[in-house]
Amino acid sequence: MVKIIFGSKYYNRNYGLIFIGYGIGAFVGPKISASFFDTTGSYVMGYIGSAILAALAIVLVLVAKKLQKTMN
Repeated sequence: MVKIIFGSKYYNRNYGLIFIGYGIGAFVGPKISASFFDTTGSYVMGYIGSAILAALAIVLVLVAKKLQKTMN
């Protein structure tokens, strides 16, 4: 039987993964943005990098949902 990880049954696990992601982002994000600002004098590259990562996250969620449908 295939486990569905997007349901309320796995709420604690999903919350833990989100919490870890926020922690990593809060630790690494300011350092990367500061490095972009020191190099270019603008935060534009930081915003572009964030937009690329957000688009990648959306693509990964869509792929995971498609895989979930094919495995059921």
